[in-house]
This record gives sequence, C-alpha cells and structure tokens, in this order.
Amino acid sequence: MLKVKSSKEFTKEIEKLATTSDMTYIDAIVQYCQDKDLDIESVSGLISPILKEKLQYEAENLNMIPKTTTKLPL
Repeated sequence: MLKVKSSKEFTKEIEKLATTSDMTYIDAIVQYCQDKDLDIESVSGLISPILKEKLQYEAENLNMIPKTTTKLPL
C-alpha cells in the first residue's frame, strides 16, 4: 500500500529529495521507491505533468530519449 496520498504530495517528495541530495529526478524516484520498498511501476500514476516535463527534459539531455524540442538555427 502506498503511503503517498496524491500526485501533489509525491511530486513534493521527489522535488525535495532531488534538490537536497543533488541528484537527478530519475535517480530521486528510484531512490524513493527503494526507500519505501515500492515497485517503480506502482508510482507511475502519481507523476504529475510538471514532473513528467522535468523527467523528459532530463532524459533528453542524458540522451535516453530523442529530443522533442527543436531549436531555431542561429
């Protein structure tokens, strides 16, 4: 059973963990799940749209997924 009650609460926990521990959001979610003894798949519904955007940006910069944003040529 999840101890987190809402997406907002989960996002706050991940933000706090990522900033205080100086880790990526991906690492923060993995660490949170390990600390709470949860499967990573079980928290997928708790990821807010804002957190999804941050995860996508982070994954794009780490070349884990193709970049979706296009930059104008200078």
